Amino acid sequence: MPATAQTTLLLLENELEKKLSQVPLELHTVLELFGEDNTFLGTSVFFNKEQPFDDLASTPTSTVTTQSDAILSATSKNIYLTTQITQEEQEDIRAKLMNLVMQPPGQLDSESELYLEQQLGELLGFQVSSNLDGFSLLYNTGKIKSLPHVKTNPNDTISSHEYPYAGLKSSRASYGWFLENGSVNEASQRIEKYYCSLPLYYYPEWSEKSQQMKKWYKYRKMLIVNPFEGMAVVTAVATIGPAIPTRYQFGASPEAVIEGKLWSSQALGRVLVLFIDDPQNSVPLGPIKLLNTTV
Repeated sequence: MPATAQTTLLLLENELEKKLSQVPLELHTVLELFGEDNTFLGTSVFFNKEQPFDDLASTPTSTVTTQSDAILSATSKNIYLTTQITQEEQEDIRAKLMNLVMQPPGQLDSESELYLEQQLGELLGFQVSSNLDGFSLLYNTGKIKSLPHVKTNPNDTISSHEYPYAGLKSSRASYGWFLENGSVNEASQRIEKYYCSLPLYYYPEWSEKSQQMKKWYKYRKMLIVNPFEGMAVVTAVATIGPAIPTRYQFGASPEAVIEGKLWSSQALGRVLVLFIDDPQNSVPLGPIKLLNTTV
């Protein structure tokens, strides 16, 4: 990249100042400011390709600000750290993660868990773990199933969702409608947009602690890692499943699967999953560029 991390962030801030009141920001990482030949792409990267230019003036400023703030808070730390790691070191980390994700579905050994917690925590700028508040995952490694959209409210239709071909589940999610104070808002919509599913019914402690577990896991933030594409997705537990965990150990929304490239030709649904320790609710949901990939 032809600029230091500090210079790049300054460029981003300058462009944001010009564009925040005009267009929605579709940038997930500072690295997207540069093309494959390391040329600066300029303001074109800020335009939503699916939104006509004539519609830009009607975009609510509050929505733009919220999107940009979320992206900046999610990526500023990990972009700076990633640019400080050499390509060789990144490839070593990626190779280790790929080796772990190729293991049979299940829990990782303590040494591998510690490696993930340290490496991913440093790359992302927030803490991840296989164990949190006395709860542990039945699977850290496994295959993820692409699930349909879920209704945010009783009157929701497929037209309000980004990928209509993924379908819309007819019943409510495991935790009910995606509402806050009786109505759908940006936060509740984002939970549906980046939801994930864990097979809690199959956890050995479910029979004795089902109510406690269901309450604790509600909208619990999870990190889904796709080392093949150098991507990760921050998701929230909103449904329980899949029904047959011997085939798929996790499930996720169409947005999480597509934007995280979880079913690319290399990944084929194989992922690593960890808890996100986020007591201040400061880690926004959505995709994150984890590593630079040369493949």
